[in-house]
Amino acid sequence: MSPDFSPSEPHAVQTLQAQIDGLGALCSQVQSLRQIPALLLHAGKPDGSEFDRLKEIGDSVFSSPIQDALHRAKQSLKADTTEINLISRRLNRKQRQVI
Repeated sequence: MSPDFSPSEPHAVQTLQAQIDGLGALCSQVQSLRQIPALLLHAGKPDGSEFDRLKEIGDSVFSSPIQDALHRAKQSLKADTTEINLISRRLNRKQRQVI
C-alpha cells in the first residue's frame, strides 16, 4: 500500500479495516499462546495439537495480508508527527499497578 493513503476512497477504507481486523485476530491468537506452556506442564506428553496451533499462528504471522498490514502500520507510525509514545504510557500504567 502506498504511503499516500487516502481514507476518502471506499476501497482504501475497506482495505484498512481488513488489515485492522487481521491484526486484531492475530493478537488474539498470540495471546492464546500464553496457555501452551501450562498445557504442556499439566498434560504430560503433548499430543501435538499445541505445536500445530503454534505452527498455524507462525504461518499466519508470515502471511501476505498480515505482512502488508504490519508494513502499513510501520509506514503510518513513521508518518505520525504527534510523537506520542504509547509504549512509555503503557509501561507507566504497569508500574503504577505493581506498586
